[in-house]
Amino acid sequence: MKAKKKLRTLLAALLCIVMLAGVLPAATLAADQVPTDTPRFTTGVSRSKTATPLDPETWTSDITLSLPSAEEKLESEVVFVLDGSSSADENVKNEALTLLDNLKDAVTDSGAAVKVCIVKFKRYAAKSDWFDLATSYDAIKSAIESRISGGTNIHAGLLAGKAALEEHPNISPAKKYLILVSDGSTYLYSKDGDWASDTPFSRSYYTKENYKGFAGSFNDNGLYEPNNYPEVNVPRPKDTSDVAVWQAYLKDVEDRNRESSGDLYDYHIDYDLNFNQGKPSDDFKSQPAVMRSANNRDMAFYYAHQVWQQLKAAGYNAYSIATKDGMAGAGNADDSLCFMNYLNQGRSLNFGDIQNEILYAVDAGSYVDIHLGYAKGDYDFDFVNDPAKIFVTVGDEKLEAVPIRENVYGFGKRQGQDSSESYDYFLTYTPAEDGQDHFRWHIHAPVTNLRYVQLHYTIKLMNPKTEPGTYGFYDRSGILGHDGLHTCASAVLYPMATGAEAVGEGLHFLRPTLSYHVKEILRYTVTVRYVDEDGNAIAPAYTSDSLKEGSAYDVTAQTAPAIQGYTYKAATGDPLTGTLDGNKVVTVVYTKDAVDPTPTKPEPAKPGDTPHTGDSGSMLLWLSLAVVSGGAAVSALVVSKRKNRR
Repeated sequence: MKAKKKLRTLLAALLCIVMLAGVLPAATLAADQVPTDTPRFTTGVSRSKTATPLDPETWTSDITLSLPSAEEKLESEVVFVLDGSSSADENVKNEALTLLDNLKDAVTDSGAAVKVCIVKFKRYAAKSDWFDLATSYDAIKSAIESRISGGTNIHAGLLAGKAALEEHPNISPAKKYLILVSDGSTYLYSKDGDWASDTPFSRSYYTKENYKGFAGSFNDNGLYEPNNYPEVNVPRPKDTSDVAVWQAYLKDVEDRNRESSGDLYDYHIDYDLNFNQGKPSDDFKSQPAVMRSANNRDMAFYYAHQVWQQLKAAGYNAYSIATKDGMAGAGNADDSLCFMNYLNQGRSLNFGDIQNEILYAVDAGSYVDIHLGYAKGDYDFDFVNDPAKIFVTVGDEKLEAVPIRENVYGFGKRQGQDSSESYDYFLTYTPAEDGQDHFRWHIHAPVTNLRYVQLHYTIKLMNPKTEPGTYGFYDRSGILGHDGLHTCASAVLYPMATGAEAVGEGLHFLRPTLSYHVKEILRYTVTVRYVDEDGNAIAPAYTSDSLKEGSAYDVTAQTAPAIQGYTYKAATGDPLTGTLDGNKVVTVVYTKDAVDPTPTKPEPAKPGDTPHTGDSGSMLLWLSLAVVSGGAAVSALVVSKRKNRR
């Protein structure tokens, strides 16, 4: 029994091993696969660099630099996150619609697509469907003009806006825009993530015994305000939007909330019950009034800030426009205004500023630096410095390279300007050895997000390997991140923003890689065999020298040599001429000549023929004649004697 049990255990273990052996390779393959439904986007300005496969005849590849990225559709998304009270302001509404009008005109001219979503918020958020700006302008206008009231929860609005931007993952984050419009006077938050809930969260220092309609509202701090104790707290900034100051405050809010266990005192707001009837919610809790604590407005700012950072980290373009709080009273909403501008890195923006951000990828004054691909002892790519191989496209328009001076080309001559510098784009090439050659693409015109602007050029692989093998990996756009052969050592965009005085921090392009294969050099021979009709060799075969695969051959001269006793009949097997793709064998067949069976009669000797010394045939003839003559003489003598006796 024990032996059988051990055997079953062993068999079970072996079965597990077999099953794992079947599963593990599949798991490995899955890990190595690149997901095709989750595009990899660069951060910042949308951009791309692509390369065609290396041509083994010319060892060249055509390169395209594109702004925005040619790997992305010309689609943009704009989400307006509108405070219900702020969007009721006629000036705000008109400015938002003017922005959309201008975008609509730009879209019509370029053929690009812009989708718009409207999020309205007060204590909760309401998100519209997506609208096509070119065809649904009236529906967008109606959504902007819709009303929503009761409370202020910026956190809910931002959560809804973030959810909208996440709906279409195949559109680059760089082409997604969120515009927050609010007075900033927030005091509610959706800590459970349910931005559509009509019962968001707040907290209060009021107790059930002294509960009032102010509890958990914008004015809850009328009872107790921890920010009034700067000796132990970092107070909420009221006169600055400085990033460092606000970050210090928000970090302190996080610490205060943790130290005071503030999350335990959050409760759901029932707007009508709490603020209109002055009654507490069923889950109401009173927060202890201690200095190191965070009130409801502290937490509302903190949660809104968290989502804002998530938007930025995802690569979305997020902007805030501060409007005036007409209800808070003088000085009571100064911190709100400062917070709104803090979200813009301390800047105060308007719709005109944001329009430029949406329309333009980069402004005039931007440039791209490219250092060509090089690895010592491995590969070296050179720039093909030929104007016919260099051009710029703007949408469907092709701009030919115009030589300005040595190694400098202009593209897109400006009308009415005769200066050699009057071009929208320039390329300056700097030749050098050992991978130091590089060039700069100068951009002297704004580049929009609604039309591709692309630089096209060609590179050449110098001194490719000759040893058989495969070199490098082909990756058209650089998305796979292979180690080589890189088309460039680096390609960096230095963007100029509208109104800026200097270019921004460099943004790297992904680097495409190339590959090529060197085949093993094969050698072959051509053999010509000479046989009779039975296939028997009748003469030594002819064999050519060893020739490279693909070489031409011709053995016509070797196919019909004269062979004694035989006559040429036919050549079979491989062709007499052609290209070597393997060893060739030509068989030449001969017919054996016929032989006459009748013997030849010898001619009688002539009297004058005298044998020559050493001629054995003549000696025998003379001996024969001598014997015959002797015999005749003896016969004559015998006959004579007989006659005499008679």
